[in-house]
Amino acid sequence: MGVSYHLGLMSLAAGFAGNFQLGYLASVLTQPYIAIEQYVNSSVRARTGVDIDEDGLKMLMSALNIVNPLAAIVGQMMALSLCNRLGRKNTAIIGCLMNFPGILLSLFAKWLHPAYEVLFVGRLIWSVAVGILVVNQTIWLVEAAPAKHRGSVSSLQEVFAALGGLITQAAGVPFSSDELWPLMFAFPLLVNVLCIIAFYMVPESPQFLLFQRNSQTEAKKAIAKYHGLTDEYLISEQMNLVAAGGESEDAQEKGKAEGSKTHAMDVMFRPWKAKDDVSRVLRYGAWVGLMVKLAYLFTGTRCIRSFNTFVLFELGKWSYLDARVGSLAIGILRLPVTLIPVFFVDRIGRRPLLLSSAGSSVLFLIMIMICIFLGEDFKIGTLLGVTCLLTVNSIGLGSLARFYAAELVPHKLLLKSVSVLAIIETLFRIALEFSFYPAAHFIGAHFFSIFILPSIFFFVLIYLYCPETKGRGINDVLNKMASDKGVEVTFQV
Repeated sequence: MGVSYHLGLMSLAAGFAGNFQLGYLASVLTQPYIAIEQYVNSSVRARTGVDIDEDGLKMLMSALNIVNPLAAIVGQMMALSLCNRLGRKNTAIIGCLMNFPGILLSLFAKWLHPAYEVLFVGRLIWSVAVGILVVNQTIWLVEAAPAKHRGSVSSLQEVFAALGGLITQAAGVPFSSDELWPLMFAFPLLVNVLCIIAFYMVPESPQFLLFQRNSQTEAKKAIAKYHGLTDEYLISEQMNLVAAGGESEDAQEKGKAEGSKTHAMDVMFRPWKAKDDVSRVLRYGAWVGLMVKLAYLFTGTRCIRSFNTFVLFELGKWSYLDARVGSLAIGILRLPVTLIPVFFVDRIGRRPLLLSSAGSSVLFLIMIMICIFLGEDFKIGTLLGVTCLLTVNSIGLGSLARFYAAELVPHKLLLKSVSVLAIIETLFRIALEFSFYPAAHFIGAHFFSIFILPSIFFFVLIYLYCPETKGRGINDVLNKMASDKGVEVTFQV
């Protein structure tokens, strides 16, 4: 049986509302960054009568880029409360409504010259909304999808991120001029309207209906729609799996989770308080999930994707036009590549994709660094290295980092762990992305060593600690992790 209509529609809407907007937002400054620099400089000149110095301009552009992950932290924190109180469906609609003022302010910033701060404010609001939507989307997909389709529909989210990046790259070729760059912000408005309409057509998450609204009837209806089931026995069987997710056999007999007396934050961050066997296994899963997120971050893929025109133009010594066309070509190639895990992640498995992309990243980072050192004569090597790095992580770490952590924790920790670990990941991302543009501008290829050494370290950690989750329910995964740690606790399968 294939993906049901309602699961497919929800996955599409959540993907366009979340990761498409994320990919668009992350890449929208890539192509027109010179035109936006000139706009900021002219705004400062109009106020003060003098140009801003080059170093100050680079720092302002880095700050504009960093607004995205900084504001996303706020969104991720809001998602924790919104998802829990209002549900996944209402949270998605609220996030989409918040997108409108952020996108519109960005669109009209140029015509409010010299108030360049409007661009910062618009990007801030837009990023808060995307932070909410991405966390909500991850939780909703993992909760709604049956185990056999979970990897495919979750991997599809990388396709949306790639599509968002590709459209900005394509729009950037004709619209990266001083007059037209605001038009880069127009397309997401239409996407946002369509997503809101789609969200009204799908049911709420079964977990939210069962545990927050205490409605078994509505939860069963949601399961039937998302799983494409009509047989009452099969629906009840899936309902039991939802109800039992993440509880040990002893807890099932007692009617409550063995670790329920311990707060979720204690499980993840205070091992001296949460010392029972169940908490040890849950903590292990949460932190392995974070490790995969950080492994992806330290491949440098996010930084290079956000600044790939800069990398090709100023570091790789391509012309500005060729760098923009090269960025577009990379985006075009990346899109079909992101479809590979959609069709094969539930056949190949998570571990082979994680290990192959982590190992390949080290090789391509070394290639990029050496070619930049060697100069313009090796600019083809820089282009190939950047292309290979971005595409290989679209297949492996980039795709899996979006949902793998959510496959390692039970429903009682899912919402909090996804949002908290996303915040931790974002803090590391801020440090890397804020430093990348000015630091790479000054020290060039040397900056790539910051990515190479941690990537080697994370490759070893992935090999040692990441369990295979292909086709497994959460309790089966938890039992595997308990066995690997030598912990004598069994979760009901």
